[in-house]
Amino acid sequence: MRLPRRELSPYRVYLLLECGTSFLLGIAYATITVYWVTAGKLDALQLLLLGTGLEVSYFLLQLPTGVLADVVSRRLCVLAGLLVIGLALVIEASSPSFANLLIVQLVLGLGYALNNGELVGDPRLLRAV
Repeated sequence: MRLPRRELSPYRVYLLLECGTSFLLGIAYATITVYWVTAGKLDALQLLLLGTGLEVSYFLLQLPTGVLADVVSRRLCVLAGLLVIGLALVIEASSPSFANLLIVQLVLGLGYALNNGELVGDPRLLRAV
């Protein structure tokens, strides 16, 4: 016996995706911060550099990923962004060395830019403002 298939509206899919991602990333970052300090033995400057690396890579990759989303597909960019974020978090747990963590933060910036870069250049958003 097959259950009837129910279509989800894009708004509900967006809400589910945003709520689920926010919840899971909140748990992940709370755990990762403790991991950085205990296993990685990072000091305040190194923690600051990790955050700066993430923000700089996100800022620099925002426009190219927006263009990629316009040219290829917005859905594909969101899915690729979530995949990159998930893989980066798994790789981050493999080695607590500062160099590895910095590289992973740069990759995380790419994942976040892919995930949010699909909004750059959307003319519908400009009309809504």
